Amino acid sequence: MSHSDYQWQVMARKTSAESDFAEFMPQFGIGVVSRFKTGVAKQLRIRVYTQDLVDNLYLICDSNKWGKKDSDKFLFQDEGNGFASLDIDARLLPHKSAYLLLWGRKYMRDPAAKYFDDEGNCVWWDHEDPSAYKPKNLNLDKVNRSVKILQTDLPGLIVHYRDKKGRLGHEVSSSQWYQFISESGVVEKIAELGFNAIQFLPVSQSIDGGKWSFRYLVPFLHSINKNWGTPDDFAKMIDVFHKNGIAVILDQVISHVPHKRYSLFDKQSTYVGIHRWTGEAQDEIFLGEETSWGTKRYQYHNPIVRRFIVESALTMMQRYHVDGFRIDNVDGILRHGKNGDGPDRHGGRELLREFSEEIYKYDPHSYVHLESHYFHGNNAKLLAMPLEESKKALGATAYTSSRLTYFFHRNYMPKGSDSISPWNVKDIVEEKEWGKSNSTIADFHNHDAAAGLMSMRATGSYAYDALILNNPELHVHAVGKIKVMEAIISLGMEGRTLDLAQTFLLQTGTFEHDSTIMWFLEQIGVNKAVLGYKTKINLLMDEEAFWPKHTDKRVYANVDEKSKTLVIHRSDGSQQYVVLINMVAHMLFDFIIPLPKMGKYEMLLNSDLLKYAGSGRGHYEDEISSQLVDQFEFFENGLELGTVPPYAVLVWRKKI
Repeated sequence: MSHSDYQWQVMARKTSAESDFAEFMPQFGIGVVSRFKTGVAKQLRIRVYTQDLVDNLYLICDSNKWGKKDSDKFLFQDEGNGFASLDIDARLLPHKSAYLLLWGRKYMRDPAAKYFDDEGNCVWWDHEDPSAYKPKNLNLDKVNRSVKILQTDLPGLIVHYRDKKGRLGHEVSSSQWYQFISESGVVEKIAELGFNAIQFLPVSQSIDGGKWSFRYLVPFLHSINKNWGTPDDFAKMIDVFHKNGIAVILDQVISHVPHKRYSLFDKQSTYVGIHRWTGEAQDEIFLGEETSWGTKRYQYHNPIVRRFIVESALTMMQRYHVDGFRIDNVDGILRHGKNGDGPDRHGGRELLREFSEEIYKYDPHSYVHLESHYFHGNNAKLLAMPLEESKKALGATAYTSSRLTYFFHRNYMPKGSDSISPWNVKDIVEEKEWGKSNSTIADFHNHDAAAGLMSMRATGSYAYDALILNNPELHVHAVGKIKVMEAIISLGMEGRTLDLAQTFLLQTGTFEHDSTIMWFLEQIGVNKAVLGYKTKINLLMDEEAFWPKHTDKRVYANVDEKSKTLVIHRSDGSQQYVVLINMVAHMLFDFIIPLPKMGKYEMLLNSDLLKYAGSGRGHYEDEISSQLVDQFEFFENGLELGTVPPYAVLVWRKKI
């Protein structure tokens, strides 16, 4: 087996899974022990981690009149290993039944409940029941291709989207939003724009409230958000994404948990939440140290709690065919300190390793995306290093490319032409991230930047807003820089990108105050043109030369400080591509670029066309022949261009 620098290279070679979900039995919550020939559940086992069974624990539901009869039949037994369990005839808790747990005198919710009703009761949802929705489309490969991620809040995706019946998302009951996404045409729209993955902000059961940031306050990690529909609706929604070639990545919040001053199911936190599970000394079973946000970390040092977290992801994969996960605040999981830049946190690294390991067992082409910013030594490399290479390796598919986004926010977006250097991009490519890793997801304006969570940068609002600064005279520069940054992350990096639709719709305002996608802006000519440019870039990324596996063939052939241009050669071993990016507002004349080989080159993209919100000043033949040139030390063939417009992105492919 050839050596691999990155975990994704290891997984790319795997053609089958090590483990089968058909044999998966959860250690937490409800599992089916046996079924009738019809497929209906016959016997159930319910397991709850209580650490010490300090009081009697009962299942209460309709079958025992919510604890008023036959109590012994519903009494949990102490397994002697920290778990209490109950084996029960499934007819006493049929598919879609509501239930609670009674622990002494406290009414409790199953920490691993998979769904809740409007009253806040746990709901047993048997995905293998004959009446349950069964996905028809397979999971998608996220490794052996480019990955073009649309990041969005789930409600924000459809609030302003008009379905085939003329209804806007906000005109539909929120309990129908999973269904609305499936049927409205928005999934097809995303595919039409060229995205092949969608990354939702958290969809697990979060606290009450409509603000996007509340989605990151998740008391029940194993359950989908009941406010937007049923598990069947959610399963069908993901199936529709898969049918349209779009992988679904979920933001799984395993870094912290709310424990006070919130409402859930219209009940105060005193009465609902995982923090209510306490041991004999009233110590919390699942939660530990308090964070600077007023939440608490899970007890990562406890292997049973770590397994509880890992199973939350496996549940999403088994029941809904989720394709991958983004893990927020990895620095806080790994290390102590306000910013996660202190000494190692006991059990944090083990959790992340176990998380990746288990996911890859069931889907080797799954996507594990780590959000990490505080790199010390070789920490960045460890994020994506193969698990077997080191006990410190985390084995992520990829992680957020913070160094590149830092450059865009500090040294490109707010700067004039004279202060911009294309060498910054080249240096990042050569030096890679801090820690010498290049298994990254490239972006230039994600939800954190648009929400104003990154200080001292050109952030705090959507990209167009942060660039135009309420000055209409900056419009051309704002649009030009958006197109340049998109070209750099898509055509000059490693074949994994993450974008907000709001960026290309030239949306103003902030994600913090309005996380919705204003789809109606596409009706405006220039907005439609910029969105069309993004679509074209996405389609170019489908060319194999831009896939991660061919990053080793990428060549920054010319970096010109005087003209502020980049020339990048891409290849898949047979097809040759040339990308020219003019990073600034200068018009260039009699410009020559180096070519990898002599021959005829066909133009694939001219971003200066009016249909891409360009100036219309750059005119090129559909096919151009190479010429011998002597300007370049390592290239004897070149293309002579009459002009290169401001902020131009030009792409050619060598004809075979």
